[in-house]
Amino acid sequence: MEKINSPLKNPICFVAPGASSVDVRVRTPPSVAWSRLAYGLFQRTVKQNIRLLREVRGELQKNKIASAENESELLVRHFSGLERLDFFTGQFGVSPAARRRIKNAVKERLRGNPLGTVLGEAPFYGRTFFVSKHTLIPRFETEVLVEAVLKILKKEKLHAPEILDVGTGSGILAISLTLERRDCTMTALDSSAKALAVAKKNALFHGVDREIRFLKSDLFEKLGCRFKGHWDFIVSNPPYIAREDFKHLPREVLVEPRLALDGGADGLKVIRRVLDRAPYYLKKGGWIFLEIGSGQADLLRKNGTLAGYKDLRFVRDLNGIERVLAAQNG
Repeated sequence: MEKINSPLKNPICFVAPGASSVDVRVRTPPSVAWSRLAYGLFQRTVKQNIRLLREVRGELQKNKIASAENESELLVRHFSGLERLDFFTGQFGVSPAARRRIKNAVKERLRGNPLGTVLGEAPFYGRTFFVSKHTLIPRFETEVLVEAVLKILKKEKLHAPEILDVGTGSGILAISLTLERRDCTMTALDSSAKALAVAKKNALFHGVDREIRFLKSDLFEKLGCRFKGHWDFIVSNPPYIAREDFKHLPREVLVEPRLALDGGADGLKVIRRVLDRAPYYLKKGGWIFLEIGSGQADLLRKNGTLAGYKDLRFVRDLNGIERVLAAQNG
């Protein structure tokens, strides 16, 4: 049998002695055959992955989830454990077990649970944090608070500042500030043992579990009369939603911990308590930073709550709302 050239690009052709051209057999090399098979499998997997993604997106859209496009991909990839490239190129498919997890997660989301609670994690200040039904879901507005604290820290040129986080929740403030300022000494308080468990888990995950002291305390209660004039900075994202405003909140916000949301009749109940007690624990010239709600800056300016503080500043968020109060101990 003699080898002849083939007009085809890849195949090798053999012609038996005495055979006519119609008897020419084309044999594809094994490597090419495997490539074609693999390509076919990838294509099939891609179609299956995309079909699943569309099904999840359709369920979310049908139930009026505003960010269905983004959430569908987050849910599918999170519970399948697939990287984006692997998912959309068909390198890996979604296993039956993963499909069951995704189905259950979609049900939880449609019951009104926040996406972060369903995923068990949420982004904040460029990092990922564990969250649970016992903690608030981190929001961008709180990043404004972190930026405000870091700005004053830099301006004051403090070395090894003592910082107190009141109502730490999942620990996002305490941990973010500790990671940004590794020279600080951080103490974090919260009245919820379950929230503190999440905060400690986050601290361990981010490698600062030995740098933050966590205490179970309703605001400053655990501190008592100790630590007078001890802290350079006190930071807090307290409950500040007015009772009247709860009826206007989205369903997924209403399932978050009420204790971390409810600011009393005008939203300032807890803020007043913090502002009233903070000067005792702050050093002379120390700073307090509080996240506040829309319209509350004007209330605080008028009602005398800020008497005794100086250098009052209100920092606006991207929506132009005065979102953070910064004030210096007089």
